[in-house]
Amino acid sequence: MTIKERIAAEIAKANSIAIVCHTNPDGDTVGSALALYHAMIGTGKQVAVLCDSTLPQNLSALTHADIFGVDEGNHYDLAIAVDVSAPHMAGECYRVLREAGMSICIDHHSSHEKMAKLEWVQKAAANAELIYELLADCYADRLDVHSATHIYTALVTDTGGFSYDCVTAHTHTVAGACLALGAPGADICYLHLSKLPTRVVKMRSVAYSRALYEAQDRLVLVVFSRELLDKYNGTLEDMAGSLVDVMRGDTVQVGVALVEVSPRQYKVSIRSKGRVSAARIAESFGGGGHYNAAGCRLAGDEGIVLDRLIEAAWPELE
Repeated sequence: MTIKERIAAEIAKANSIAIVCHTNPDGDTVGSALALYHAMIGTGKQVAVLCDSTLPQNLSALTHADIFGVDEGNHYDLAIAVDVSAPHMAGECYRVLREAGMSICIDHHSSHEKMAKLEWVQKAAANAELIYELLADCYADRLDVHSATHIYTALVTDTGGFSYDCVTAHTHTVAGACLALGAPGADICYLHLSKLPTRVVKMRSVAYSRALYEAQDRLVLVVFSRELLDKYNGTLEDMAGSLVDVMRGDTVQVGVALVEVSPRQYKVSIRSKGRVSAARIAESFGGGGHYNAAGCRLAGDEGIVLDRLIEAAWPELE
């Protein structure tokens, strides 16, 4: 029995199912969860989709997005974590996974930490590639324009519009299948890769003008201070894609964005090109992620935090 068949068998046995996303949800965890949820509609099962954080506005228009909820202390026959790389990434919803009668994790992160009784961890550009394989093999009759839109959204957002080194021929095969099912590819790309509120464009322009370039312009660091965020009503949601423009520099190998989520507390996003590992930089501070896209949290004065990041990034530069 394949891993996909084993997962389908566990789903068939369960009456109550919780699908768990990671905190600060992105398009991959949301798209994966909603595609899986869509496959279970009409089966007579009680299915909940749980997340410890509010959905970003640009994902709230997806079909079934209104089903998202928080952990209310319920017990489930089966809990399935999607795109969750470590227990802490599930936040308070990890309790659901830990206490469910059966637990499954479907994940594509190389830094994955075991957290479920049955795990399908496989390298892929986006977790939604695995979800597509599961649906195509075990729930083919449930693949339609809605699930295709969920999966294509996940692919676009987790690969930077198919621009990361992790993208493979299989990624494009899945994308093509989604387009064939009717996913509005151009609209999805515009919404998640191009469209921005004008206030965010202004805020990023200020941050970019103050960017710090180091190591012969191979490393660039951009700071979104609390003061800057407050001035433009900036949110964490606004930070998605904030490194795209600076990473276009032909000399830049590593880009770092620091977002001051509270005084002297920073959410750090790291992007890299080619063989330069963003993941190793993040892991040196207890974070993690993909080879070319990772993150961590740091505390301290801005200057000290910047110095620590520069010191950690330097050995990775080519």
